[in-house]
Amino acid sequence: MHNRRAERRSRSRFPVRGVPSVHPAPGPPSTRRGNLPGSPRHLLGRRAQPKECPIRPVLPHAARAAARRIAPPALAASLACAAALAVTGERADGRVALGVQDDELSSGTMDEIPKRLDLLEQSRARVTRVDALWRNIAPTRPRNPADPDDPAYRWERLDAVLRGLALRDITTIITTYTAPAWATNSPDAVRGEVNPIAPRARDFAAFMAALAARYSGRHRDEDGRRLPQVRHLELWNEPNLQAFLAPQVLNGKRFALTRYLQMIRLAYPRIKQVHPDSIVLVGVGGPRSSTSDRGTGSREWMNRILASGVDFDGYSQHYYPAKGPTVRTRAFPAWHTIGQAIEALDRYPKHRGKPYYVTEAGYTTLPTPRRTVLFTEAEQAQYLRQILRNRVVRSDRVPVVMWFNLQDQQEWPGGLLRSDGSARPSWSVFRGLAARNDRMPRPPARRVKVSANQLLVNQRVSQAAVLRANAVEKALDELDGRDIRPGGLRAETFDSSVSITGDDSASATRPLRRSIRVSRPAGKAAKAGSRSAVELSDRQVRINQRVSAAAVRRANALAARIERGLTGADIADGTISADRLAGGLQVTGRGTPTSQPPEPPPSAPSPTGGGGTVKLSAEQLLTNQRIAQAAVLRTNRLLRVIEIGLTSEHFRPGSLGAGDLAP
Repeated sequence: MHNRRAERRSRSRFPVRGVPSVHPAPGPPSTRRGNLPGSPRHLLGRRAQPKECPIRPVLPHAARAAARRIAPPALAASLACAAALAVTGERADGRVALGVQDDELSSGTMDEIPKRLDLLEQSRARVTRVDALWRNIAPTRPRNPADPDDPAYRWERLDAVLRGLALRDITTIITTYTAPAWATNSPDAVRGEVNPIAPRARDFAAFMAALAARYSGRHRDEDGRRLPQVRHLELWNEPNLQAFLAPQVLNGKRFALTRYLQMIRLAYPRIKQVHPDSIVLVGVGGPRSSTSDRGTGSREWMNRILASGVDFDGYSQHYYPAKGPTVRTRAFPAWHTIGQAIEALDRYPKHRGKPYYVTEAGYTTLPTPRRTVLFTEAEQAQYLRQILRNRVVRSDRVPVVMWFNLQDQQEWPGGLLRSDGSARPSWSVFRGLAARNDRMPRPPARRVKVSANQLLVNQRVSQAAVLRANAVEKALDELDGRDIRPGGLRAETFDSSVSITGDDSASATRPLRRSIRVSRPAGKAAKAGSRSAVELSDRQVRINQRVSAAAVRRANALAARIERGLTGADIADGTISADRLAGGLQVTGRGTPTSQPPEPPPSAPSPTGGGGTVKLSAEQLLTNQRIAQAAVLRTNRLLRVIEIGLTSEHFRPGSLGAGDLAP
């Protein structure tokens, strides 16, 4: 899109009226003006649709690196062989993940973030795209720009957004653009939120290293809390357009293209060094058909990047065609010619089989100075359905289609919601499609045989996760005053039925060191070194994976139970003795006991599946392993909380009453 973000700060703020109705409110009439001059209509040679081609690895070394980092010693040997295999194959369900971007998450006040995240969750999208505005994150030059903990960085907004998305189980693509003035050769400040002046490549690479390290899944913030992992990192936004990377032409040469290639060459290895599991997306082409001093055509931009030999893991392009998805056209980019992009990737052995991401797409329904083509609201909803029926879009080469935008803004009226928060017809269509196309697929994997030893190790880790979750749940259900750390309760934790005097400034520091018994996994161990290959039915694969996933969900539910705060209903009545009060406090009176309803226990779905036989893939093996390990790690953290002892920080203020105190 042509600079739809450039004047976001100056646009009016649009209220969101809660949850939009599934039945759209009537909006202003929208008259289609047809295909007017200025739309992308560059005529290209007609090409046949591409044939299905074999898929090669997107990240051939990612599985090996992940196995080395996360696998405990007992699992390293069993994962090494399977994880090292190349991945190839096809996506069986023919579904592409359908996401939506909310541009408001990168602007506005911090107080608006929870509301916007809730609205995004209501769309049922399981994948979204978030702008990381470099200029706002690093307003002054960091002393060590590759260090995410450098005091010059301002990560607060991005941290809050990504944490909120992780809690809602929404996969994120981060796109980074708009350079701070200090990172360019033009020190004059640029008005507006977007600074299109091209940055120095080395400064961009250093910032991307800091961003990748911060969201690698291993970094902690200033308070010691682990930050979420974001694998998909997109380098810049529409760098083939003057509005986002300038100048496009300098001294008769295509300066923006040359600078962008430098940025990729320096940033890619820096990212991989600190975040080997990352998927680095390049191109990010704006929807331009022709080349001029104001921009480079999308086809030429892509071909020049591919021919340059730069490293990347996926190519991304934006789609705002002047015609519907089923209309035959020679324009590029357009849905009818999307197969030509796949062909272009496969012409280069280095990039053959790599995925093609559509990280922005949409149809505008109101006039805008930025676009001369508009469609009716009914057409917008119809075209959304048609996009996901496209044969190439449904192939395993297109992992995601990202709709832009969630809600209309002044510069870009292509939202699922109108500016006043009411729903367009496309809102209900999107919600239905997103619920069925809700996961960004992993790189397709070649089928491999698994030894009995490997299978047994995976199964025992899953069993261990379930048993640990059982131990945590049992401990929480049987809490009494002995589980509270001596001196751990402050006055604020008790309700009005308890009269307490004294100063509770002295907090508990003496842990309980309680031991919780965890059962050992049942079953006989396989013979050491067994290499007999086994094949599993798809039902067995699903059951194994769902057992691990259920353990993760149970661990999350138990953690949420503690994070929300325990109450008096979680503690056996009459078991809190005086030594559990913080130093300086004394109970002077007890009134009528109060009670609160206990938290509902977490539940896990029962596994289902078919009966056909399958050979487990390297990627599936690693996925199952990581799910089970995540459950073990999370439940271990919960066990440590209970073993060390509860304090006031684990109870809701005012939740303990007279009935909880010992006589």
